[in-house]
Amino acid sequence: MRTSSVWKALIALVVTLVALQEPVAAHAEPTPIRAYIIGDSYSAGTGLGDFTGRADCDRDWGTYAWRALLKLRSDDGRRISASMAACSGATTSRMIDRQLSGLNASYNVAVLTAGGNDLNFSGRVKTCVLFGCSRDTQNLGSTPLPSWDDLFNRLVRLYTSTRMQMAPDGHLYVVTYPVAFAGQGALICEGMSLRDQGAANAFITRLDDTIWQAVQRARSDVQAQGRAGNIHFVEWRTGHVATYTSPSHQRFRAYWNSSEGLCNSQGNRPFLNGLTPTGASPSEGPTAYLGNSFHPNSTGYWYAAVQLSDSIRRYQG
Repeated sequence: MRTSSVWKALIALVVTLVALQEPVAAHAEPTPIRAYIIGDSYSAGTGLGDFTGRADCDRDWGTYAWRALLKLRSDDGRRISASMAACSGATTSRMIDRQLSGLNASYNVAVLTAGGNDLNFSGRVKTCVLFGCSRDTQNLGSTPLPSWDDLFNRLVRLYTSTRMQMAPDGHLYVVTYPVAFAGQGALICEGMSLRDQGAANAFITRLDDTIWQAVQRARSDVQAQGRAGNIHFVEWRTGHVATYTSPSHQRFRAYWNSSEGLCNSQGNRPFLNGLTPTGASPSEGPTAYLGNSFHPNSTGYWYAAVQLSDSIRRYQG
């Protein structure tokens, strides 16, 4: 019995020594991020500081994408780097022809906003301020521009091209546009009637819904080419969507009311700047207002940055 007890003690000692010699499991380092920022003025950071015009694309590193990367570095200790190709005024075709030229397989993250310039959204809203909006609240006027179906196809091509040029296991994050107006009953807001505010919100709602549909299609198309889809929709809108029932009892997503929109009654700071006059006469048309008008302010960019950083962390550890 005594010999058995000695052996048991020796075995216990050996097990303890082996356990002490096992290496302590190291915490996995978060995935390093090498990001490529493409898109229009909302990705370039227009709305922060003075508007500089298009000669240098009005780029500002306070844009949501760079803020999201800094947040990931601060919160997770993640290694980050980024290249900026976004440019105010860029359309989807210009992004493909010019901005994607610098994108290659060394980038594992790409971020973009796109579609607003294809439809001349900024010009249409400024025209609404001066002359009122069209009764067709999803089109904001009758100027010949791409149809919604055409825009859908353009976005699919952009998303697919972007995803195929980056790292095979990379991720593309497509960010929507924030809703401009709170839609809470202000009869006049930034020079626009309540009906015109609803028209602008309806236009943005349809634009963002088209972006969502294009993301689903592009993800499928990329997978069909043998590559992981990895295209993600990042929502910038807040508030709720209002629906409309047609005489034939069909229900449509009519417009989105934003709790952080201009002229909200909840005391929230809006995500967007209001009108920024140039000092010129309003009779000169949309050029009477600076490009900062209806572009995100710091509050809006920070909100989008949090949504993007959360999305990157969700999909890339």
